Amino acid sequence: MSKEQELNELVSSVIKNAFKTKELIPAGMVTQKQEKPKSEQTYMELDHLQETEDKPSIIQSTIERGPFVEERAVELSRSYKAAEQPNSTQQTPPDWRNAFVAQENMTFEATASVSDEELVHDEKETIQPDTSPAAHETVVEVQESRVPPLYPIGQMHGTYILAQNDRGLYIIDQHAAQERIKYEYFRDKVGEVATELQEMLVPITFEYSADECIKINEHQHELEKVGVLLEPFGYNSFIVRSHPQWFPRGEEKDLIEDMIEQLLLMKKVDLKKLREEAAIMMSCKASIKANHHLRNDEIQALLDELRRSSDPFTCPHGRPIIVHYSTYEMEKMFKRVM
Repeated sequence: MSKEQELNELVSSVIKNAFKTKELIPAGMVTQKQEKPKSEQTYMELDHLQETEDKPSIIQSTIERGPFVEERAVELSRSYKAAEQPNSTQQTPPDWRNAFVAQENMTFEATASVSDEELVHDEKETIQPDTSPAAHETVVEVQESRVPPLYPIGQMHGTYILAQNDRGLYIIDQHAAQERIKYEYFRDKVGEVATELQEMLVPITFEYSADECIKINEHQHELEKVGVLLEPFGYNSFIVRSHPQWFPRGEEKDLIEDMIEQLLLMKKVDLKKLREEAAIMMSCKASIKANHHLRNDEIQALLDELRRSSDPFTCPHGRPIIVHYSTYEMEKMFKRVM
């Protein structure tokens, strides 16, 4: 079982790393292009007619004629071949032509080698990589950003953000976008050891059944790892006097109750899964809801934070965040192109 679990984790990590290099924005209008049958143009080569044109067969006709006719046929055949060949006085003699071509080839090779060396030397002098820290940070930022720059247009129904760039129109679910941003923040915070606690003026008490209290007492140290410190308080009840500082204000009781409920529902305590579900739950509650209107500067800040996230295409629950309509799709919907 342990090897199967390690194999599953290895396959999952490889698949996640492969998708991290892709842009996974779904297209708004998926249309399947109809494949047109390929038309093959039939043609006929006509050049061979001139090459295979029958020439006057004078020599063959001499077989049936006398000696005089044969000599006359040979002369006519020589004159016919001489007419086919180009004028010998206009051609360069073979020896001169070969020497001239060889000299030209040597000159061209020497010139090409010199020009190549000069070009390589110039490239070495002019093109030099920028090794400054600022340039390195810029390259890293460009490589890590999997979403192109987006410029806000406005909001629709206080729920969806409309943005644009040179590639078309983007529709962003503002709740899912901030949920992704908050999830990555809480995921890192929950994974850290809770060293900084916030004392509460009024402690919070929790009551559970006897069976639930037994299970909580058995795995109480697992809750302490995520910063939930439970103290026995009377019969079948616990009290909490502090909480991690990264808890959203006003959500302390709900968060602690949800963590305890997760612990009770699990057959075994999986700290990794417990932290994962806690981060998802906290990000969902701390995110902006539907019908919440934003200013343009708030929209731009949300889009910039989304571009900096590690997985900006889906929320923690798997729902898409961005839908893209290309310029061609927009023009096709309005029949501007076919």
